[in-house]
Amino acid sequence: MASVTQLDGVAQLQVAKAAATAKIEEARTSALPAYSKHDSETSGRVEAFTEEAIRKLQQRYEENRESALSGIIAQVLTVNPTAHRNVKNT
Repeated sequence: MASVTQLDGVAQLQVAKAAATAKIEEARTSALPAYSKHDSETSGRVEAFTEEAIRKLQQRYEENRESALSGIIAQVLTVNPTAHRNVKNT
């Protein structure tokens, strides 16, 4: 048989658990707006950084496109015929 003291202890634990759960829920609801604000600010900074990085890459692409293409074309069109090293002189 459970004694009255044990039942009081169980009841106190249940009350403490309910109070802790309420406190946790209150903390969540009070922290959510601050978290949302921080999240949106961070997302905005990341978006701005990404757009700037894309803009810089696009600019570098435009600046270097012609020289890169002419370098590739020059390498493709430059032919230096040589005999393979395994070819025997006859």
